[in-house]
Amino acid sequence: MRQHGRDRVREPGGVRALDLAAASQHDLGLGESGSTESSAKRLVDGSRITAKFTDGRLGGHAGINQYFGNYKVSGRDLTISDIGSTKMAGPGPLMMQEQEYFWTLESARTHQVTGAELAVFDADGKVILAFGRTAPEPVALRQGLWELKTLNG
Repeated sequence: MRQHGRDRVREPGGVRALDLAAASQHDLGLGESGSTESSAKRLVDGSRITAKFTDGRLGGHAGINQYFGNYKVSGRDLTISDIGSTKMAGPGPLMMQEQEYFWTLESARTHQVTGAELAVFDADGKVILAFGRTAPEPVALRQGLWELKTLNG
């Protein structure tokens, strides 16, 4: 397993808060960009990134590897740390996207949920990750898989 520590992190250029601390499970996914922001990046064709938040632990599929880490929530504040992953290799573009996703996760500072979408923001208030629910469910976001829609650098 490899760790993606802070020493490798680069600094990236009606809404209600999701209570990740109280919820037992949250599955999210990053998919094709639906954002109108010019900084939004499309995922590599055919790739899929997911995230699941459970009791202070974060995990999912990063495109090639399974990953894990820790998270803390206080109100809208969100801290993600100690990201690690399995060591599978893959095509260069997927490997670069995966590394950028790990860096971006650790840049998270706040979050908000609108309907079935979760937005994660950096310290400057810029949306850096946009997730959507992978399965249609009501606003009760306690369980289910989410898929990342945009990865903003």
